[in-house]
Amino acid sequence: LERKSRLWETGARKLVLDAIQTENGTVSGALAAEGLAKDWRPTFTQAPEEATFLQGLEGFQELIPQIGELFADVGTPGSSDFTDAAVHARPSATGKDGIPYSGWGSALGGETLCQLFYGTTEGILPSMDFNDSLNMFLPKGEKPL
Repeated sequence: LERKSRLWETGARKLVLDAIQTENGTVSGALAAEGLAKDWRPTFTQAPEEATFLQGLEGFQELIPQIGELFADVGTPGSSDFTDAAVHARPSATGKDGIPYSGWGSALGGETLCQLFYGTTEGILPSMDFNDSLNMFLPKGEKPL
């Protein structure tokens, strides 16, 4: 399957696997979503302890001035930088707008991405569904069901 999926990559196609293996066999659709939710629930319901989280932040505020000094000579990106990044993007699946990343590689696309970037840095946020995507996280390895 991996070898065959690589054949698809060269043509900017995408491979979508929408089934999972459960104790009842292979399922897809709503049953697959339920199976994934059941399997991943323990992973995402364990909240980190607050003390551990706060310990990870110790000393961070002292680093902020040092980080600023490291990047003092780095300029802010312009529309040509966004255009260049889009031109060099690998073939990808499209988002809700139907445009692959490389499709933003025109001057107008770079300007749009640049305005979006600076708008968000100024607190002008896009709509809630701006970056929606559907992801599936398949279990790794063998786990008895």
